[in-house]
Amino acid sequence: MAKSAKKAKAKTATKKTAGNGRIPDDAVIKLLVKGNARRAGTQAHARFALYKNDMTVAAYIAAGETSGTRCGRGNIRADIKRGNVALEMPRARDSK
Repeated sequence: MAKSAKKAKAKTATKKTAGNGRIPDDAVIKLLVKGNARRAGTQAHARFALYKNDMTVAAYIAAGETSGTRCGRGNIRADIKRGNVALEMPRARDSK
């Protein structure tokens, strides 16, 4: 593989993994499944149990910190990808 192709591939990989700021704290989580979609007894099950319908992303992360379960935007992204949750983005505020 040529050096320029390797460099381009590395830049693309960085862009895919970057972007933690794309999910705003005030986005609202909507549950799309009933019950816990994760295997019982796993850390993923414990994190999924913290979801409440209509809670904000900030509230989910805070719930993880309070319970000792590390929750973050990566967990939310994974559950969106699996079809377990969806996000409702906040509306832009009117400037007056």
